Amino acid sequence: MKNCPNCNASVIDTAKFCHKCRFNIKKYEDDGIIKGYRALVNYEKVQDAGVTAYIELKVTPQRDLGHDRIAAAVGAAHLSPGQNLLIVDAGSAVTYDFVSAEQGYLGGNIAPGIKMRLTALNQMTKRLPKVEVEPDALTPLFGKNTKEAMAAGVVRGLVFEVKGYMRQLKEQKISFKTYVTGGHAPYILNAMKQRDVVGEPHLVLIGLNRILSSLEAKG
Repeated sequence: MKNCPNCNASVIDTAKFCHKCRFNIKKYEDDGIIKGYRALVNYEKVQDAGVTAYIELKVTPQRDLGHDRIAAAVGAAHLSPGQNLLIVDAGSAVTYDFVSAEQGYLGGNIAPGIKMRLTALNQMTKRLPKVEVEPDALTPLFGKNTKEAMAAGVVRGLVFEVKGYMRQLKEQKISFKTYVTGGHAPYILNAMKQRDVVGEPHLVLIGLNRILSSLEAKG
């Protein structure tokens, strides 16, 4: 027996939470109060050697910087082996990473996330208001008032940004698959109804699992 980390009630060894907490968590998920989960990783326990078991790195990751992106790349490569991959992780910042089927992880770019863009418009101008956008909200092509214009400009701008990367790769005659993950992925996925775009909220966790499995196999 062990204790529930939320309420300290006794639970069986195979359960993470007690029955009451599991019920409450499920209810919060169904009600949209809990919108997703983010991995918190102790990278001191994850060796870079484990990453190279799945994708060849063409960059040098720094401690506490970039490892979540590498884990997402490993997860995507595991789900779609032998394919070129564009990985979009939309969180506080938006990252774009590319994995070549032949050359491995080639690197990527970092851009401001949705909330960062909206906050900048509010704080770095005199009259633009504070705006929040729900992930499932239908964003118009052009806003009919200031708040709509800000929301549409930011969300549509991000979507066009993703499509721009995809268009550039296609113009280079590169066939690839796009994975979108992160807490703000729904903003992108709801506006992109393309078959070659896949939403996977657990991409980082899938990659970490593969890396840790590799480390365990090595003993």
